[in-house]
Amino acid sequence: MKVAHIFVPALVILVSSCTGATGASRSRTDIVAAAAVTAPRPNFVVIVTDDQVIGTLAKMPHVKALLSHGTYFDQAIISNPLCCPSRATILTGMYSHTNRTYTNTDGGQTLGGYAAFHDAGNEPKTVAKQLDDAGYRTGLFGKYFNNFWPNDIERNGGMPVGWDVWHGFTGSNPDYYNYSWVDWNAGDSLDDSNFTDHNDANGNNVYSTNYAGRFADAFIDRAAARDQPFFAYYAPFGPHAQYIPAPRDQNVTAPTNLGWKTPAYNETNMSDKPAYLREVPAARFDAERTANFSKRWDETFGALRSVDRWVGEFVRSAPANTVFVFISDNGQTWGDHRFDYKLVPYERSIRVPFIVAAPGGPSQHSDSMVTNADITPTILEFAGLNHTADPGGTPYDGMSLAGIVTGAVERNGVVHPQGILLEHISYPTKHEVPSYCGVRAHGWMYVGYKGGFEELYNLTKDPYELHNVATTAPKALDRFRLVAQSLCTPMPPGMSQDYFQRKRG
Repeated sequence: MKVAHIFVPALVILVSSCTGATGASRSRTDIVAAAAVTAPRPNFVVIVTDDQVIGTLAKMPHVKALLSHGTYFDQAIISNPLCCPSRATILTGMYSHTNRTYTNTDGGQTLGGYAAFHDAGNEPKTVAKQLDDAGYRTGLFGKYFNNFWPNDIERNGGMPVGWDVWHGFTGSNPDYYNYSWVDWNAGDSLDDSNFTDHNDANGNNVYSTNYAGRFADAFIDRAAARDQPFFAYYAPFGPHAQYIPAPRDQNVTAPTNLGWKTPAYNETNMSDKPAYLREVPAARFDAERTANFSKRWDETFGALRSVDRWVGEFVRSAPANTVFVFISDNGQTWGDHRFDYKLVPYERSIRVPFIVAAPGGPSQHSDSMVTNADITPTILEFAGLNHTADPGGTPYDGMSLAGIVTGAVERNGVVHPQGILLEHISYPTKHEVPSYCGVRAHGWMYVGYKGGFEELYNLTKDPYELHNVATTAPKALDRFRLVAQSLCTPMPPGMSQDYFQRKRG
């Protein structure tokens, strides 16, 4: 079931029909009246934090201020909860099985990192490239993809297509300090001097969140002065581990009423969990490690303070007709189910803070099931471009949220009727997780792992996923197996549709 949108030139007058939504669409008279209104094309500022878990906006006042005219999506799900695949989905509107970027590194299979994204031919299809072709000035500031190396730039004859300005990390992964970086403007030559660590006038290495923020804010300032529509993509490293706050934020602490520990922390009974988790000893999460989690929780809020200040600067610099998008690339488990990373299909790994704010939009929370794949179609609809399929004609896996954000569609309307695809491919890492395919639907999470183990959780009754009901709720299990089979097409490499067909019988 698709959500149909009719876009008119004015930024916040967008008329939609939504089959299955409870709110009524605006009348044809409204559409005709709106079409007579003209306004400059909207600008876009997209902020992508790194590993930010839900429940961490309390000390980000500038981000929360976006909600004065923005929508907070309470059920925002990352389909493949890992940095590279999530960012590939954000930039293309496609799930991993479509854009072929499954992991952070290629592992000799060309299934991850920048190599996978590039080799699959995604760069000519990104939202940046489409906006650039439509006359937008585009800029990237911070993180692109893991394993994006200087020789990739040189081999390609310049920076990835679609970007006019680029100030970002290179190498296997970014960092807060001692990072590799390239500064580039369209038409400039590239040489080894671009790929350097950056120090201030006193020789002190510059905190990367601030370094990227300065370039982003200057870009927004210049684009606004030129009266040219722009797309700014700001992707700082924070609050990724090692959770290092900027110098001025070293003493920031988490709100006393917002703790990191849930009932799933160091889960007592792991008998219903898959083998890779059952093998983790409870003793690993001893008093020392628990204290370290508390320290990291404070540092997370500290690292996010500098991100928030730059959001405030961007709001001040941007013209009034600017759409802001704020999202994290994935969450973190924080020791839930004896796991301390992302990758897994559990709530704190896949759910993220997600805000879209448009001038004149209502201040609201939405319970609609949405995903990071929705960002590209949403931006393209606001820009008046094709938001249903990529330039090659492949339909987007994501859906535009513009109607919800502007109030033209009921805020809790149906966006993804079947739910959100969950997919992951196993690859060598100290946090190795078996390949899986599943679905996160309203009130339910189902996942089937390579090898046959299944998990099913009734999130309404069991929000912390403590009780796997795969063996006790056969009707629900069969229903979500079929949904997963439908969404997982094609399946992650190494998994077969035969698995789901066998389960159907």
